[in-house]
Amino acid sequence: SGKCRIDLSAKAALDAPKEFLGLGGLSLAGIPAENLVGNVALVNNFRPQVAGTESRGLFAFADWTISGPKVVASPDQAFGPILWTLYTLSDRVMKLTAQMPPIGDEDSKEVRLQIDRGAGWETISTAEIDPLACTATFSVADWDDSRETPYRVCWTQAYRDGVSREHTYDGTIRKDPKDKSELVVAGYCCFTDFLFPNANVVEQTRRIDPDVMFFMGDQIYENVGGFGILREGDLKRMTVNYLRKLALLGWSFRELSKDRPTVWMPDDHDVYQGNLWGAGGRKITRDEWYGRTEYHGFPCLGAKGGYVQPAEFVKAVERTQTAHLPDPYDPTPVDQGIGVYYTGMKYGGVSFAIIEDRKFKSGPLAIPRHESPRPDWLTDRTAALAADVPGAELLGERQLRFLRDWIADWRGVTAKMAVSQTIFCNAATHHGRPTDFLAADTDSNGWPQSGRNAALDLLRRGGVFMLGGDQHLPTLIRHGIGRHHDAGVSFCVPAGAVGYQRWWRPEDVADMPREGDRHGDRPNTGKYRDGFGNRIDVLAVANPPLTRSPRNRIEMGRQKSSGFGVVRVDKARGTFTVEAWPVDVPPTRLEEAELQYPGWPAAIRIEQCVGIDNPTVPTVELRNWNNRLLPVVRVLDAAGQIVTMIRMTGERMAPRVFDRDGDYTVEVVAPEEENRLLARFENVRVGQAGMLVVGLGME
Repeated sequence: SGKCRIDLSAKAALDAPKEFLGLGGLSLAGIPAENLVGNVALVNNFRPQVAGTESRGLFAFADWTISGPKVVASPDQAFGPILWTLYTLSDRVMKLTAQMPPIGDEDSKEVRLQIDRGAGWETISTAEIDPLACTATFSVADWDDSRETPYRVCWTQAYRDGVSREHTYDGTIRKDPKDKSELVVAGYCCFTDFLFPNANVVEQTRRIDPDVMFFMGDQIYENVGGFGILREGDLKRMTVNYLRKLALLGWSFRELSKDRPTVWMPDDHDVYQGNLWGAGGRKITRDEWYGRTEYHGFPCLGAKGGYVQPAEFVKAVERTQTAHLPDPYDPTPVDQGIGVYYTGMKYGGVSFAIIEDRKFKSGPLAIPRHESPRPDWLTDRTAALAADVPGAELLGERQLRFLRDWIADWRGVTAKMAVSQTIFCNAATHHGRPTDFLAADTDSNGWPQSGRNAALDLLRRGGVFMLGGDQHLPTLIRHGIGRHHDAGVSFCVPAGAVGYQRWWRPEDVADMPREGDRHGDRPNTGKYRDGFGNRIDVLAVANPPLTRSPRNRIEMGRQKSSGFGVVRVDKARGTFTVEAWPVDVPPTRLEEAELQYPGWPAAIRIEQCVGIDNPTVPTVELRNWNNRLLPVVRVLDAAGQIVTMIRMTGERMAPRVFDRDGDYTVEVVAPEEENRLLARFENVRVGQAGMLVVGLGME
């Protein structure tokens, strides 16, 4: 209570021009104390339209101080110099990245990782700060994942007067929750900055307390922070430009990421491209980027495929976001020496495939000429259906090879999830404005159709649940390849802070008929073919309203379908419970499931991820089974190739296959014992009478 006075004084530097030597000060009295609440910021070089005066050059501050009884200092809230940490834990290998700010040439380049096992802090590893990405990454093998371990990252800052100061940043490496019955997975994507510091989503997440977090791309956008991007010039300056934008997300979520495994996966905007068809790392020249296409003169903008930013910039971006991930399945770089990060991660009894669905993808100029305003958008459904050109890539053969091996590895896991930048279909009909219909968008993973089908075919064989983002439109979808419901289920999580808007409104499109009924009479749900002809059954969609009237930023976020997603993996029951949380739900009301977007929560069983319309062979029945961990059922075709392979979640399971006329071999194996064969049944067919009984008892 009471009144306050603000005194401001300024002194010119000794070498300042004479006209500045007379700088003085000002006082403002009678200010109600309750009006002086918040933070203090020094800002210089305002634009004339903001400052109200003409610019008189560039100004800087030095040696500034603030004091007075109204001032409260909170050193524990300082941002930096150790900005945030990201870590993963998989198969007893812990990897951690500490993000640093740009440092001086004479500053220490060494960062230390310390842990406390109960006898005080001890240094277990050191790492050099990457000169471009400003990261220090640690990898520690044989990690004791049976206990929580406090850690801290340490860096010593030396000053010119000979004084030095030790900075630390603390967190906890959680124990691997492999014994928990439920693993809670949180998913995020697409953060513009109008909701910064993302306090609602952060607090909602803190209340839910996920075991692991996935950020599936577009951690930044080019306009984040209110300043532009750099495409040429000094490489260090270009990277600092990116780091300033990335800091908004790292700052927002650092209190969460320091204490639980967190996966970041860059998408197109993270490398300063509105759309990214990576074409195996191909270089895009600036002339090509700005060159005009035959589509009404629309600029190419990467439609041939590749990266426009310098390769070293792209590699720095990937170091900031992926250096802490488990080692890649095959580390061979792509063109320009750009690295890869697709890999598997085991945590909490769940195996995650981390997929790069942009890096190997072909550019849309491979599609035959069509009558559309730009090469990546198809306004004609006939052209979209014909867009599946031979040779067009989606995941590429390298990642398909990885998935073949990954679906066959069930050691220590009971369920599998695939995490990619976006989902494998084109579940949007209107883009930008509610009146702007677009038949098909090649930025989606609905194209190329053959690549999409190849990915879905492999993932269904392992009963894999699919998690993705990017579309700015929450959806829950059953996929089909040859017919509806013969493939798995995907969840596109709400975007953190939606910018560009999309809708899925097939009921407003004349030539997009629905097969059968809606789900729960919710509009625009049910079985359709997307713009590329891919079969999808939309179980739930959170379309934004056609018009908005928000009173504040949070309401704007809700009306743009912003928020985040949660998948609860019940390992004992074999279910994925999917939640889609709007950004405006009070954190104290997260127990009220009806506050989620319409159609959520929803429960999906693991075996449904094989495709609920696929036929089954006779049921496998376990008798006298005493082992806590149930075995895996592997179905092989006549050529000995895996048809399906998933963990049993009960004493009975009817394995699904894809060909009603096939002749199959059904094997029951123990993956934890090097896939020891427990039982084998040959010449098994769909419609065959009886059960496949496994009578082994195991202690």
